Amino acid sequence: MRVKVFVEFETAVTFQGLDDPASGKIGSADAKRLVGASEGGESSKVERLRELVADMGEFQLGAFDGFIDSYTLDPEVVRFITFCEGRNLEVCFLSDGMDYVVNRILRNNRVDAPVFANHVEVVPENEESVVSVMLECQHENSECNHCACCARNVMLGRSGDEDLIVYVGKGKAGFCPAKYADLVFAKETLQRYCQEHNISYLSYTTFGDVREQVERFLSRRTQRKRPRAELKRRAAFSAE
Repeated sequence: MRVKVFVEFETAVTFQGLDDPASGKIGSADAKRLVGASEGGESSKVERLRELVADMGEFQLGAFDGFIDSYTLDPEVVRFITFCEGRNLEVCFLSDGMDYVVNRILRNNRVDAPVFANHVEVVPENEESVVSVMLECQHENSECNHCACCARNVMLGRSGDEDLIVYVGKGKAGFCPAKYADLVFAKETLQRYCQEHNISYLSYTTFGDVREQVERFLSRRTQRKRPRAELKRRAAFSAE
């Protein structure tokens, strides 16, 4: 049995802040939304992300990168990744934001892990580092409007029948994948959702808590899958 760990990227980053509030804008868009697509509104996540990209227009790549660099990974996340590598656990990051953003933050923190997010191509507009971006939601689920990058489909696509799935999250993006994971770590919005929908979960504050509980889980004589999650995975595969 292999253990696959899927992490909602937004749980792993910390915004450090910028001195000038105006520098938090790229074009007329609120740049904080670049790390994860907005959760509000009646439109689909894909529509809101496309609106955000259109709102960005043309901008200075240096300013864009500078804003991304104001985010960092929680040091406990880096230690968690090292722990997983030592135990031969595969870790993937999932995000409803842009892969350019996620990959840059991971590189800045010397973390090498698979990323599943919405792909953007940076398009040069002139010789003065002015660019625009083109968006491709290659992990979109056409039957669901809640996510631009379908975490459930990514999880199922990267896991076999014998694999045990771990999911770590905190926001609405975790509502669906939490139903299909054997071991769910939840806090904030996702924790409340799990409580309301009778989904077994482990609470955490930091990734240090996650590491300790995963280590405890692996030390058991046997590691069991969550029956309800396994049934849902089988049903999803049968429906394909």
